[in-house]
This record gives sequence, structure tokens and C-alpha cells, in this order.
Amino acid sequence: MISIIYVSTSVRLLSDDELMDILKVSRENNSVSDVTGLLLYKGGNFMQVLEGPEDVVNVLYEKIKTDPRHKGVSTISTEQIQARQFH
Repeated sequence: MISIIYVSTSVRLLSDDELMDILKVSRENNSVSDVTGLLLYKGGNFMQVLEGPEDVVNVLYEKIKTDPRHKGVSTISTEQIQARQFH
């Protein structure tokens, strides 16, 4: 398994409803893909931890990097993990 942590900046401030929509879709997609993690948003900035099977997480991260809702995606950490931190 792998864990990727990244930060990015939203292209505009998001409403609570928009954030809830992102969370809902992410939870559904990640559940199917066996991906767990954490998404933080504050003042237009994101920080996310993704963890799961290496091939799945890498494909997801590449998709995230091209999402037009944010910019300046910067990888903080990529590491092999033995156990998940988030369930």
C-alpha cells in the first residue's frame, strides 16, 4: 500500500454545500476503489491524505492533479505503508 499527502489551493472559495458534494462523491468513489484518507479544507486551501493500493492511489492522484477546481498541487509525502491510518 501507499500513502500520498498533498496540498493545493482552490481556484475560488468553496461553499459548505460544494464541500459536502465533494465529500459525498469522494467517499462513494473511494469506497469502491479501496482508498481511505483525509481531506482538509480551510480558507481556500486543501490538504489531503490518500492511502490504499499503490496502482489505484497513483491513478487517483494523477486525476486529482488535473482537477480544475484547484491549482498548485504540491506533493508533501509519498511512502509505502504497512497499515492504514484512516478507515
